[in-house]
Amino acid sequence: MRSFLRVNKMATDVDVQFFSHLNGLVLGNNWGDMIRLLDICLVNGLPLTSVTSASVDTQGDITLNLYADHKSLLFQIVELSGFEPAEINGKYRIKGAPTTTQIILKATHAGKAVTKTGTAKLAPLGYDIVFRDSADVKRVYRAKNPSAQHPYIRVDETISDGV
Repeated sequence: MRSFLRVNKMATDVDVQFFSHLNGLVLGNNWGDMIRLLDICLVNGLPLTSVTSASVDTQGDITLNLYADHKSLLFQIVELSGFEPAEINGKYRIKGAPTTTQIILKATHAGKAVTKTGTAKLAPLGYDIVFRDSADVKRVYRAKNPSAQHPYIRVDETISDGV
């Protein structure tokens, strides 16, 4: 019974996040490609295509209609910004994806109406860039809420043999 409750909780909270190659993320074989990928996943998030319309259903969940394929997966976290009313802005778990251009976000906004659509992105994992070199091939990332075990991620993509 306890395991079932943990799985059920994961489906509604926004603490556990992930990205997938199915989101269109590609790690190339060029210098700097890893840093660009980490910048998206850790710091900036992955923008979704334009939101053409948004609505709140009777359960309070948010339905987003997008201009093009979203490539999102169930249970990923989407961050909304620029929406009105402002309390709709925030992070939500994907509850459903009825079509390739529509996603349903688990929310509790029953009785609200979206009066202005904003932007949506797969939410970043919560890091800041605390060091960036002038050649743009080194980074140090720090979690916004660091722990003693994982305070920093250091990436150095310089060529070690100088060639």
